[in-house]
Amino acid sequence: MPSIFIWKADVPNTSKKTIRFYSGSNWALEDNDYSSKSYMYIDQIVISESDNSVITFHSKEMPQDWVGTELLEVTNIPYEVVKTDGYGTLEMIGNWMRFTSRNEINFEEETLKNEFINIKKWINQKSKQQSEKPKNYQQNRPQKQYNNDKIIDHQKVQLNFQEFLIKYTQPLPQPQTYLISSDQIKTNFTPNNYKKMKPNVNKVKSNKFNA
Repeated sequence: MPSIFIWKADVPNTSKKTIRFYSGSNWALEDNDYSSKSYMYIDQIVISESDNSVITFHSKEMPQDWVGTELLEVTNIPYEVVKTDGYGTLEMIGNWMRFTSRNEINFEEETLKNEFINIKKWINQKSKQQSEKPKNYQQNRPQKQYNNDKIIDHQKVQLNFQEFLIKYTQPLPQPQTYLISSDQIKTNFTPNNYKKMKPNVNKVKSNKFNA
């Protein structure tokens, strides 16, 4: 069962994405435009840090449409996935940070404190990789090579442009109108002729999308 760590974010959430959050006494359900997930809280421990307090939950994943009893609140809040990999998922929900572990963690206070230290190291690895670039970054970048052997023939370009103007500035042909008498219509469009002109519908293959 995954463990959840929640603490106050250092910066406000400016994400334009939102989720609808249903919270109960011992359960929660999150719903967005594409999916939903639900989980039940089995246990809760608050661990104290030097600069912040962290709420930890031992949770159990439930069916995506499952809800518990005693619905307390329904809110729409900004949401952003900060980082996710095989270790866990870091999300920003409102003005709170939430880390959800991938693996089982021994749910004891001392173990959770040590695990939160590892979580902060894991978070700092991301920011360090983004801020720092290799010293030879500019040197390793592929250099664009230009072929100076190709010389543009300006006279040829001008000639092609003139041909283009001549071709596309010619007047369009006027549509021709044909007058057909009512007797011709009756003669040409008889029921027998219509059957001959009718397309063979059976030869047309359906183009349905596979479900």
